Amino acid sequence: MIEVNIKKEGILTNLDKERNKQIEMGEMNEILDAVGQDDEKKAAKAVIELNQELEKKNKAKEERLQEYLQDKSKHLTYNMILRNLLDALCSEVDLPDGFDYRVQEDEKGVALIIKTPVGYFAKGFKPIQDGKYDLNAVKTIRDNLENTIDRVKGKLN
Repeated sequence: MIEVNIKKEGILTNLDKERNKQIEMGEMNEILDAVGQDDEKKAAKAVIELNQELEKKNKAKEERLQEYLQDKSKHLTYNMILRNLLDALCSEVDLPDGFDYRVQEDEKGVALIIKTPVGYFAKGFKPIQDGKYDLNAVKTIRDNLENTIDRVKGKLN
């Protein structure tokens, strides 16, 4: 799951991310206790509630990201915002030795350049100024980073 946490001022600090991870770990332990019950009806109910809660959280995150794109576009260019968002998502990927990436933007669009031991790969897109679709494009480009790493390392065909 791809996740970027947004505050009104911008992307969360590392300390905020660590606090969120600790809170999530506590919540996950509670969920495991509820789902792993001996009573199947209670466990099934816990799973259904968990799925509904996750759907609400994901929808809320998507809405916050879209609002973030619209609000920041008043101060930064839209492409700069998408570049920063793509860079934040790519920074969460563990890069093996010999791999590196760079995110660039210009008036035409946003691009991700991936340096691998076997060469360079690039992928980009031209934003359409609609947060829903541009956010999907950013996530797709970030997924391309992981897929390129896996392909080069021989995990994907």
